[in-house]
Amino acid sequence: MPLPPSTLPKWKVNERRAQRNGTLGQITFPNGDTYKGEWRDDQMHGKGCYTSREHGFVYEGDFMDGRQEGYGVYSIFMSNGKLRKQYLGNWEAGLQHGQGSFFFNDEGTEKYEGEWREGNREGWGRMYYEDGSIYEGEWLDDMRHGLGLLLLKDGNRYEGQWAEDLKEGEGSYFYVTKRRCFKGTWHKGNTKCGEYFELDSAAGQRFPIPELKLANPNAVLDAASRP
Repeated sequence: MPLPPSTLPKWKVNERRAQRNGTLGQITFPNGDTYKGEWRDDQMHGKGCYTSREHGFVYEGDFMDGRQEGYGVYSIFMSNGKLRKQYLGNWEAGLQHGQGSFFFNDEGTEKYEGEWREGNREGWGRMYYEDGSIYEGEWLDDMRHGLGLLLLKDGNRYEGQWAEDLKEGEGSYFYVTKRRCFKGTWHKGNTKCGEYFELDSAAGQRFPIPELKLANPNAVLDAASRP
């Protein structure tokens, strides 16, 4: 029995036939970029490798509806023409999202490992800095924010709260070589009030730092309001 004729317009049938689907060889776009991999409904979909000489990167991994989605490796061209990996991890809607590692320099000495959200470091993660220090803790909008620990190359460390990439709130700074610790309140990266104590002492000899404030704020306001 013959199949019924298609109810679609002829132009629609021809359009569907022209769409790329399945696994194809390398496709070169008008700007010189190339893609080799899987397609669905004329969009990159599935496993593939996209190379852009114009923007200097290669992405190899998962695609969905023409964008990076799933797991993939993003590499960039260095000045000598060689590739180096910049990001390895999960993607969503073309942005880093989920777990991933990002390398900030060619040597790989400055890198981040942890959670991402919509292209920014967000959640829990560990950052290795070029100067040898390490931060592990919470992130928000690509900045240290929340609870975290900063371990310096010399062994000194800060444990406490952060806001917008600076020490903010309650925290403790340990001076390992001096065997002392400062515990107190921080604001925009600076100490405001707290106390020092010896780490070796069982009871801890404390050296309080008074909170800075006006002794008589009402008198100051009265004087300022006089003509």
